[in-house]
Amino acid sequence: MNHNIKIQIYMTLVLLSIIYIITCGMWGWIETSFSKDSALDSPSYSMGSSEKRGSLISSMSINPSYFNWKGHRIEIESAWIEHRFSLSYIVVVIPRIIEFPIYRHLNGYNFCFTMKKEWNNFDENSSFFVLGNQGKSFGKIGSLVFYEHMQDLRWDYLTINLTDNWQFTNVITLTASRGEVVGVTPQQPTLRH
Repeated sequence: MNHNIKIQIYMTLVLLSIIYIITCGMWGWIETSFSKDSALDSPSYSMGSSEKRGSLISSMSINPSYFNWKGHRIEIESAWIEHRFSLSYIVVVIPRIIEFPIYRHLNGYNFCFTMKKEWNNFDENSSFFVLGNQGKSFGKIGSLVFYEHMQDLRWDYLTINLTDNWQFTNVITLTASRGEVVGVTPQQPTLRH
């Protein structure tokens, strides 16, 4: 094979590699730009996805884990505490096939739980979960995932109220306690003598 042909093949491969790297970088930038609004400080959809993102702190136990409310059996599937996080960027190896989202931790935590089956009766006018007796209800993703932002993890248990009014005249009270610690536990303040 002619020496000039070898050089042309080599240069073509180098040029195609550069084009591929630039295309993947631009694709990652475009995907990150469009994904950031929807993923900004969005809780995980499950304990498994929280663990996969590296934000899981510990599992939680909610008691009772099932109960009846307005003629429906409600069952809690899983509960967890995670670091709040935000999508930083997406590393693209092969667009739409091999992509790696990279997240960064934010200040604070999410207390999340999922229900075993969908029940569409949770809205501001019918039924909602409240942490303690705060003046706001849990956020939700769809009708299965509920979450509450928290700034502090120095507590032994949490009280969750399921109610249909802000006077709490019709209420079921649940208790959440920490289960197995999975991720890095947040540092507690050091007491000085």
